[in-house]
Amino acid sequence: MVRTFHVVTPAFNSADYIERTLASVALQAGDFKVHHHVQDGGSADGTTDILRRWSHALAYGLIPQLNRGVHFTFTSQPDAGMYDAIA
Repeated sequence: MVRTFHVVTPAFNSADYIERTLASVALQAGDFKVHHHVQDGGSADGTTDILRRWSHALAYGLIPQLNRGVHFTFTSQPDAGMYDAIA
């Protein structure tokens, strides 16, 4: 049985550092799968463009797979802050 790790990342106007976060999660090496969800609070700084680009790259195998697979999703909508986004 292959284990799946679920990671939820809250984000808001995080274009300056979200790619480092995405790479850090996606490039974990091991005998497991990763489901990574980014809950964006309605960013207006280009964060969602980066999330779309990474979603495409992961879906089409453009990012090296060092594990059994990465399933990436994101949602962008206003929320009540970091803890609301995680919930």
